[in-house]
Amino acid sequence: MRLENLIAANKNIGTTHITNGCYRLHPIEWNIGEAAGTLVGLALETGSKPHAILKDMALVHEVQRILLDDGVPLAWTIDVPVSDPDFSVIQRLVMAGGYGARGDSLAFGKAVPIDATQRQAWIDTIEETEAADPCGGETVSRAAFARAMAQAGII
Repeated sequence: MRLENLIAANKNIGTTHITNGCYRLHPIEWNIGEAAGTLVGLALETGSKPHAILKDMALVHEVQRILLDDGVPLAWTIDVPVSDPDFSVIQRLVMAGGYGARGDSLAFGKAVPIDATQRQAWIDTIEETEAADPCGGETVSRAAFARAMAQAGII
């Protein structure tokens, strides 16, 4: 590898003309900088090269955890602000692939009930897991499901 320590930290990322409209706003640019700074901090703390961190999913999840603990959103959920007590667990569920069939909406719908069949479908989308549903057979809210997934260590 020719470059080992180059990290895009602002609007120097590659994009098309169309996707430029998705990231040109300040909150997105700030998130890029937050992620870059967190990646550098973890690299220095662990003695790892940034590209090595990106190849280690445990370290990628650590970067994500640090960002979420600092209130940096990783996914767009317009109805779950940073101030929401479920912000971190919902973000983790979304990042793990547990967004469900609502790909046409940026609303997570934390109060929406989710049954065992729907939860299992979400669990099945999460890579490298064959976890059991931590909510058992009862219907719970999406937020309760996210909390249970986090408490069980699945996300």
